[in-house]
Amino acid sequence: MYFFIKILLYLFYFYNIFCVLFAYRKDFYEKFKHLSLEDRYAIQEYLNLGFTFTAIENMISKSRRTISKEVFKHRIFRSKLASDLNPCPLTSKPPYICNSCNKKASCKKIKYTYDASSAHNDYLNVLVNTRTKLKVSKEQIADINEVISPLMINKHHSINHLYISHSEDIPFAKSTFYKYIDLGLFDVKNIDLHRKVRFKTKKELNSSSSSIANPKIKIGRFYKDFQEYMELHPNASIVEMDTIIGTQCGKGGKCMLTIYFRASHLMLIYLLPYKQSKYVSKVFNDLRILLNNDEYSRLFEVILIDNGTEFFDPLSIKINFNIAKNIKKHIIYYFLIYNQNIPI
Repeated sequence: MYFFIKILLYLFYFYNIFCVLFAYRKDFYEKFKHLSLEDRYAIQEYLNLGFTFTAIENMISKSRRTISKEVFKHRIFRSKLASDLNPCPLTSKPPYICNSCNKKASCKKIKYTYDASSAHNDYLNVLVNTRTKLKVSKEQIADINEVISPLMINKHHSINHLYISHSEDIPFAKSTFYKYIDLGLFDVKNIDLHRKVRFKTKKELNSSSSSIANPKIKIGRFYKDFQEYMELHPNASIVEMDTIIGTQCGKGGKCMLTIYFRASHLMLIYLLPYKQSKYVSKVFNDLRILLNNDEYSRLFEVILIDNGTEFFDPLSIKINFNIAKNIKKHIIYYFLIYNQNIPI
């Protein structure tokens, strides 16, 4: 009897330990269930080195199922130079991509690759698009329009007055109400809002101006480091990058991104909606998709930039971190200091 009770106590003890560990693991994954850009770069590098999803799970503390869904959902279809239109059979099972395949260079089948920057941009676009969808039906919009439009157009009622007198007919917040008016869902227009027409249109906030980039990124990437690198690699491809702003652009409007290739004297100019790092990253993501990784790495071996806020996120422009030993070339950034007398 005593032996039987002792066994039950041991089972109960191990059961409690298992419950605590399982709950901690579950809470940990649920608390940090969204993958960040750093997580995606780590996943890409571990995949390049041939790590399994289980090994990556232990490395970045993310669920194996989350990593598997991330890679399968955001893998990039590569059909360039493929003579065999059938996909590689290895892409139908984990890890679903050809990043670490030894036959990738000679294989003529359709390939799939995983790119962290492209995956993160797809994630941000989905995040924005899902939150911009209308949360009311067309019938609800028509019913609300019949109630509020005569009151606001003919009797000049304010939105605050409507929410006091007809709160049960308006199932969304005031900020959403203004948004729906801007979208033209109601007969009410902005000209009918007597106070709103007095205010200036707000420019999009540049979040990078309020958050300074990690200063450690600049270590070893100043202009003197660029000169030392060019002494060792005189034939390196150099690209100068800057933004051009005007009177209105300096206040948060459109600007131009210039990419100048020294060797060929070719300049690419892109129109950006705002002077922000995410739009600069989008330009390079489009270039990476247009070019393959080898050509992209060859053209953008060295990039000269300044300390502008639009270049606060250089890691999103890089192909990869310098973790894998089989990477021959990588992109290098050099930050120019404004108060230095540097001939360009």
